[in-house]
Amino acid sequence: MILQRAAAIVAVVVVVGVVAAAFAVLGTHGNARAEALDRKRVFDLGLIAQRLYDDYGSAGQPLPLELPDSRRDPVSGKPYEYRRLDAARYVLCADFERSAGPASEGSNQIGTFWHHSAGRYCCRLDARRQSPLQPDVSF
Repeated sequence: MILQRAAAIVAVVVVVGVVAAAFAVLGTHGNARAEALDRKRVFDLGLIAQRLYDDYGSAGQPLPLELPDSRRDPVSGKPYEYRRLDAARYVLCADFERSAGPASEGSNQIGTFWHHSAGRYCCRLDARRQSPLQPDVSF
């Protein structure tokens, strides 16, 4: 009788351990998915910025009023937000799942998409330069 009780307790402990491990793995999978989606957003925004630099900035042409790129957010399916500020400066925005890098603490010193906060994140860019001017979450 004591042996059966001990075996039952061990079985319960093992089942609880397996369930806890399963939740830990599922949580990690969710984090990996969010990070992959954010990497895709960063990649897309980088391609858009490079295309604007190549097609307009380096050629000395004024920026278009609407984004000539058809890239879309991998979750919402909406186009990334583009706002022309003047002939050479513009803002690109995306909604990120997680924070990444110094911008996650509200730093305005790093102006790249690689360093972004969670939620809506915007970056002000100059098409005449290949690197962003500064992040700007006010847009």
